[in-house]
Amino acid sequence: MLRRALRESPALRRGLAVTVVAALAMAVGKVSVPILVQQVIDRGVAGPFRPGFVAGASALAGATILAVYVVSRFTLRRLSTAAEVTLYELRTRAFEHIGRLSLAVHSEGRRGVWLARVTSDIETISRFLSWGAVAWVVDSVLIVVLLAVMAVFSWQLALVAGAILGAMLPLLRFFQRRQLRAYEQVREAVGGTMGEVSEALMGAATIRAYGVQGRAGRRIGTAVSAQYRAHMSATGFASMTSTLGDLFGAVALASIGAVGAWFGPGWGLEVGELVACLFLVAQLQTPVAEIGEILDQTQVAVAGWRKVLDVLDVPLEIVEPAQGTALPSGALAVTARDVG
Repeated sequence: MLRRALRESPALRRGLAVTVVAALAMAVGKVSVPILVQQVIDRGVAGPFRPGFVAGASALAGATILAVYVVSRFTLRRLSTAAEVTLYELRTRAFEHIGRLSLAVHSEGRRGVWLARVTSDIETISRFLSWGAVAWVVDSVLIVVLLAVMAVFSWQLALVAGAILGAMLPLLRFFQRRQLRAYEQVREAVGGTMGEVSEALMGAATIRAYGVQGRAGRRIGTAVSAQYRAHMSATGFASMTSTLGDLFGAVALASIGAVGAWFGPGWGLEVGELVACLFLVAQLQTPVAEIGEILDQTQVAVAGWRKVLDVLDVPLEIVEPAQGTALPSGALAVTARDVG
């Protein structure tokens, strides 16, 4: 489904390579700070104090942080622009397709459901593209670069961190599948609620005329209750995935500190390298925790995206001719024949 969503969203694919390179530059800039810290400790402080080296390394760290800020701003701006263009194109296509459907399709379906597809469902995609998509690109690259740099300092510690974080993946996958099904039910429930509310508002005069306000209220109450239950079920899975990143990140940080302090001297690990590894694991906590959080947002967006694509898949029963007949301006003449 995601492959098709990307296929239907050319704005997201345009310039993707440039965005990935910019995200890689951000990751390299962030990991360079722990490396400079390691150099200052091992080469500027641990031995004879070298104030010139410490000052130069600190200045380089400051320049690196400034460069990361500039690259981060460029990357976020580029992805945000692509997200807005994608939403514009998707919403326009959905409106156009609904407008071209036959009257029979509109009569069979409820207006509130169509309204939910082009408003509420697309809004879930908007929230995801404005932050979640950016985080997926940046955090994925950052995790790979952080583990790679840690392996340069100590492949043993990198293996420990990778094993702990790798143990989180099956749990994320387990909750992801159930969470996606739960959010599918949420989108269905939202469409049902908007359908009932829309029908009640459009037919308010008729409902009052026939005195069936109670029945209409019960139908809306049933739809709202179903939406509430669906949201609570999905929120339960979201609370699990959002805390997994923090939990496993804290375990990884404690494990690296304990293993490095206990076995590091035997591995030839210097104090500065161990501190750099701790910095790297601390930086690793942020993208891992963010992925746990945006996984919830991703499931909501995927469910909404699927509903919008379902609208685009509704076949057109009446296809407008490519070359129509041009009518003259003004009133048309009417001729009656064989009328008795």
